[in-house]
Amino acid sequence: MVRVLIDATAIPADRGGVGRYLDGLLAGLVGPGGAGAEVSVVCQPADHAYFTGLGVRSIPGPASLERRPVRLAWEQVGLPRLARRERADVLHCPHYTQPARPAVPDRGHHP
Repeated sequence: MVRVLIDATAIPADRGGVGRYLDGLLAGLVGPGGAGAEVSVVCQPADHAYFTGLGVRSIPGPASLERRPVRLAWEQVGLPRLARRERADVLHCPHYTQPARPAVPDRGHHP
């Protein structure tokens, strides 16, 4: 089974745009007829119950992630550590930033 870690720490409270995309993605991964992946979502503490209610494992990130500079620094250090600890095969960052070194297995790149 593929282990997927999704970084939802930058998803806004109003759930517009990327929030709706993420909800649809999660439904496709874990919902009826889904891909059967083992999905974990790292999120802001305020979103923990929301993601748990969607049927995925929710991992609350540090409360300080609400401040963008802190979240960007955590993304480069804390998120790769979390991906290693969770033994993620895939790290998906659906917003505009991601770790320079994601700490997931390198399966090779295809042009």
